[in-house]
Amino acid sequence: MKNTRLKSIFIIPAFVLSAVLLSISIFLLFAIEGHFLVLIAPLLSCLPFPVFLTIFVIFKRVRTSENLPLLLLVSFAGTFISMWHKYYEGIQSSFPLTVSCFGSLLLMIYIFWYSRYGRHENIRLSVGSKFPDIEFTDLEGNLFQSSSSYGRSSIFIFYCGNWSPSCLAQIDELYKRSQELNDLNIVVNLISSQSIELTKDLAIKYSIPFNFFVDHNGTIAEYLEIALKNGVPFGLVKKYGSDSLMPTLIVTNAQNTIVFTDQTNNYRVRPEPDVYLSILRRARR
Repeated sequence: MKNTRLKSIFIIPAFVLSAVLLSISIFLLFAIEGHFLVLIAPLLSCLPFPVFLTIFVIFKRVRTSENLPLLLLVSFAGTFISMWHKYYEGIQSSFPLTVSCFGSLLLMIYIFWYSRYGRHENIRLSVGSKFPDIEFTDLEGNLFQSSSSYGRSSIFIFYCGNWSPSCLAQIDELYKRSQELNDLNIVVNLISSQSIELTKDLAIKYSIPFNFFVDHNGTIAEYLEIALKNGVPFGLVKKYGSDSLMPTLIVTNAQNTIVFTDQTNNYRVRPEPDVYLSILRRARR
């Protein structure tokens, strides 16, 4: 089981720090006299991270590009301008450059470290393998065998919990395709290690087309090698617990054989439904 304690501690303080840096850069731009490029450079460096994260959380984006190149370009441009004016134009104050560097550094840490799980593909969940016969618990406390879906195509989504905007967006995206899923006779199973009470809150919205299950103590996630120890941001631990999982989507055919799997290494990168639904459509022909 991967231990992500440092990441769970990182994200909230990083966002707060980025907001502080953004406020400082705005102050520099409007409250201090000086060369316009010198003063706007910290703003360019510090703006991308907090604005992106705010939009990502509030609007629940399903997916983004892996490396967010446009954000990096804007942030690096600001830092480059600050460096140019400091070392080539002879600006005495190092403060604008310091603010720019911290803004770009936070963005880089978020993109290249925080967003990635460092996971390796689990061969047990690879295409062509039989989906393991594992036991889930439904919202009434009843046991459900994954093999009971035999005879129908199934989608298994292991999601982090109600606290994850990208997981909720992925579920909502699939919910909007409910009629198509019904026409294809596909069973959708959603599994997380959060409490039954929290899962019921989510099930109220999606209860008709989807099956919700709970993985008590993350036993199944650990068996499938997708568990994350201390995967929940520390500010949310009291409500959601500390452990989570790496988002994983598995599609099986009527014979319980895996025909598509997404073991994403980046929580912001999720597959388009058309990718795996097209596989199931072809299988019905």
